[in-house]
Amino acid sequence: MILPKKLLSDETFHQAFLASYKAIVLIDRYQFTCTILDTTRKKFIYFFTHHSLTPLASTEIEHFFKQHFLSESELKKYIFYATTVVHSIPKSFSKNLTTETKKIILQSKHNNLLETNSLYNVYFIFNPITEYHSFISEQSNIVFLPHIHQLLVQASYNSQKSKHKNTIYIHLHHKHFETICLKDKNPELINIYDYSNEDDVLFYLHAIIQNLSLNIDDTFILFSGHIEKNNSLLKKCKDFYLKHDLINFNNSYIYSYRFNELKAYQYSTLFYLPNENY
Repeated sequence: MILPKKLLSDETFHQAFLASYKAIVLIDRYQFTCTILDTTRKKFIYFFTHHSLTPLASTEIEHFFKQHFLSESELKKYIFYATTVVHSIPKSFSKNLTTETKKIILQSKHNNLLETNSLYNVYFIFNPITEYHSFISEQSNIVFLPHIHQLLVQASYNSQKSKHKNTIYIHLHHKHFETICLKDKNPELINIYDYSNEDDVLFYLHAIIQNLSLNIDDTFILFSGHIEKNNSLLKKCKDFYLKHDLINFNNSYIYSYRFNELKAYQYSTLFYLPNENY
């Protein structure tokens, strides 16, 4: 499945106002997606996405940055790398870790270690996508985060109004998926799995439910990312009596009418503005 390329721009979008905008950008090797929020009106006014069956070249990433105003210094940018080289630890454990220890934790030899605080006193250590990071790191006004951080933000926001005791959030990328399980409103699991087909996802889902001793009657699954409403994975969830749904837009914001073209669940994690003061 390849999602269509889209460019949506509200009539109110103007380059003269970039200083009052914030861009949220998702990058993995097969996808580049960005959206721009007008922070004055709390309205999303610009959106672009491009998906590929083959890994994106670094020159394509550079082109997307220049074409979609992301090279402009006035525009604040949150770059979310959808990387599998990411590890979460309690924030209290992170204070005395050396760079070498962090590399061991990540099982990585990469020198460009990135790290960030997150919600629930979680601390993420992660590697950037090497092929693209050299160019992107030269840009100004940027914050780097792992995409799974944004899934945690989404989970936290939705848990405040959820009636379910346990919720599993699954965001599917092209070749891996991220999952967060909130048990009694607190994170019980934060993990990333590789997959090659929908049965792999279902296998891991059952393993999560079993290993965390979740009662399926009290557990709800929310899907987002690289998925369609008629996906056989959703049908199989129904066959196994797993309560589930596709996640919708964040209703804290306004969206340009042009965003009506979007399937919200495919890009839902982009519509949350990260807090930099965790």
